[in-house]
Amino acid sequence: EYERGVHGLREEVQEKQKMKELYEQRSQEVKKMTQERNRRESQLSELAQEVTWLREQCNIKPGDPKYLDLSSLELQSQIEVKQLQAQVLQYEDELQSLELQRTQLLKR
Repeated sequence: EYERGVHGLREEVQEKQKMKELYEQRSQEVKKMTQERNRRESQLSELAQEVTWLREQCNIKPGDPKYLDLSSLELQSQIEVKQLQAQVLQYEDELQSLELQRTQLLKR
């Protein structure tokens, strides 16, 4: 559009600035989501270790009537983590696309 004279240098600079701001915003979102995912994975791991230790202390074995199957809880947490991972990947793809656009705009 710039080459065809549809809009001028000022508009091109504004467009670059918008892309840069969007890129930075998405970068921050990816960073926050990655931190949240890591925090949840850490919590899940700690809970699993604690449950295992408590079962050992109480001498509860799999198959015992007192044995509570926590796989459904773990599954829900894993689903949340996978959703966060998918969002992070989506944002990373979007960031790459924006970075490519920014690079192309800088070359003009």
